[in-house]
Amino acid sequence: MNLKIGVLVKIVYDPDDPNFIIQNNQRKSDKVVISTYDENALELALKLKDENNSIEITVLTITDKDYSQPIKKALAMGADKAIVINTTKNLFLDTYSITNILTKIIKDQKFDIILTGFESADWSSRTIAPYLAAKLNYNYLTFCHFIKIKDNNTLLVSKNFNDDEYILEIKLPVILSITTHPNNIPRYPKVKDIMLASKKPIITISDITNSIENYIDLQKTEVVNNEIECIIIEGDSPQTKAKILVSKLKELKII
Repeated sequence: MNLKIGVLVKIVYDPDDPNFIIQNNQRKSDKVVISTYDENALELALKLKDENNSIEITVLTITDKDYSQPIKKALAMGADKAIVINTTKNLFLDTYSITNILTKIIKDQKFDIILTGFESADWSSRTIAPYLAAKLNYNYLTFCHFIKIKDNNTLLVSKNFNDDEYILEIKLPVILSITTHPNNIPRYPKVKDIMLASKKPIITISDITNSIENYIDLQKTEVVNNEIECIIIEGDSPQTKAKILVSKLKELKII
């Protein structure tokens, strides 16, 4: 059973880096990482490969950033190869454009299973997987956190919905969007695997975005002010404090 799994990963500026700047209407940082939920998706693919080493895992990304370290990490974790689609610097690609690009590559690669995080760490649109499923005519499930191969054509998939968990049977080919769960915490690459990663193939594709028509232009990016003011209400009694609190809430037009 030589299944081919494609894992879509987005390379983002490290959301935990406090030293970011706003440049050309976009957030910039010296640190880039694989988007969190995409790492969870890669871990699920690797768990399947742990059980069947004939499975081939390809990580696929579209980026204008320095992808060397994030892709090297994905290969060190256990992916077999990577496909990197280079785009023009500062080009904001909307969902329509991204899925058009990915569709061409995925059709060439003939993946049986496509995994990706259910949202990205920067834009959180949650639209790539369903758009791709529609364009490729793949079966599709979201909020998944565990996968088991039932047979050559079928997966058993665990997913969450509200507070309930479902185990579903789904036929290949399939696209699954993945959420974080104790089942798929990303593994740490071993030193040996980090060294071997440099020998794994990275296929780079350039200029593919030249023929793509983009329908959304990014006009402005602003940093949200999340400062919180804490006011300590003092008084001789609970009743006095309550009156002061009500007065303050009315002043702020909360009540």
